Amino acid sequence: MSILGNRVLRREDPALLTGGGTYVDDVASPGAAHVVYVRSTIAHARIESIDTTEAAAAPGVLAVVTAADIDLPRLAPIGMVNQDMARPVLFPDAGTNVAMTIDHRSDPISFDGCEVVVTTRTVNQRLAPAPIEARSALAWWDDDDRLVLEIGCQGPHPVRAALAELYGLDPERVRVICPDVGGGFGAKAHAAPEALLLGELARRLGRPVRWSETRSENLGSGVNHGRGQV
Repeated sequence: MSILGNRVLRREDPALLTGGGTYVDDVASPGAAHVVYVRSTIAHARIESIDTTEAAAAPGVLAVVTAADIDLPRLAPIGMVNQDMARPVLFPDAGTNVAMTIDHRSDPISFDGCEVVVTTRTVNQRLAPAPIEARSALAWWDDDDRLVLEIGCQGPHPVRAALAELYGLDPERVRVICPDVGGGFGAKAHAAPEALLLGELARRLGRPVRWSETRSENLGSGVNHGRGQV
């Protein structure tokens, strides 16, 4: 229904409701390698060393890549967050673990002249966007040495800009394709670091690479946990 109560004919629903949609995991890419990120199981641990010997020798493993193997600029956080907190996340120079503060008390209001003053404490719980389709991306370099990324996102242009900056490419050398998106709710408003890195991995392997996170990864490592306000 429209805002005036008039019936609106929706065009996209039939395909999505009958299995006719195309999401990143539906995009065929023969020969694509699957990327898995191994994450720390401790939230505030300091990693002293990484032994990749056993993982590299496992059947079907094409490569094991750690941060020490990657020569790319540090990934700056989104604009509203403390810019000292770039990835990789080791940021003692910031001197704090508070990423962002918004202070609304700069212009206090006096209630001295009010006949009645009502005070209340409101708690807005922390939440995770939890889209039905978790984050997913597929990357490759085409014959013209142009980076192509298929990604379910809430805007392909910011993703293209992030890729161009990270890889030092002219934006015209980057193509971002956004198929159907199974929900976003802010979780897909910015390019996930896991998706941005796929270009480097595809270049190393000389073949397309794809990444699709699990539900537990989405809840634990998604970039957009929100609210949590009092």
